[in-house]
Amino acid sequence: MKTKLQKLAEEIQQSAKPSNDIHEILDHYENGFDPFFLAHELILHLAELENQLQNPECVAAMATLGKIKLPQPTLFSDIRRWGQSRGITGENGSGTIWTQFEKLLEEYHEANNAAWDYVENEHPKIGEKYNELRLELGDVLVALTLTAALAGLNIEDCGAAALAKISKRTGEMVDGVFVKSGVEP
Repeated sequence: MKTKLQKLAEEIQQSAKPSNDIHEILDHYENGFDPFFLAHELILHLAELENQLQNPECVAAMATLGKIKLPQPTLFSDIRRWGQSRGITGENGSGTIWTQFEKLLEEYHEANNAAWDYVENEHPKIGEKYNELRLELGDVLVALTLTAALAGLNIEDCGAAALAKISKRTGEMVDGVFVKSGVEP
């Protein structure tokens, strides 16, 4: 039967890059070394692993190899947390689908105005008009995400459902707009 220390060491070993450190620590443990010394060694090994997890390239490589699976917070979950912290959504939230939809329309109009300014300035890739459009589109995204949350929906699922719906759609571009054909697959 494996001890808690052995199980922890194996978990660390599975998560970390290959190293003899864990095996040495276990050998010391089995040979009667001081548990506080061994705990210190494990903490140092965990600190090394934590440093590795701070490096995006290392995390990507470890994830690619299947060595680690980290929960990845998403932009949308951050937006939902923000909505809860501001009392818009969640158990104590006072927002409704309708009040948030009104906010969505307000943000849409602001984004529309920013888009016109952006177009009139010949699509600058930097500068005030570019940043204004970026921020206003972001506000639309926030309002849309919170509207979905208030409806009990997950915006990622909504996007996936929409993509599945349109993925087989056929049509053509007319004056810069995709016009779907009359027959849906």
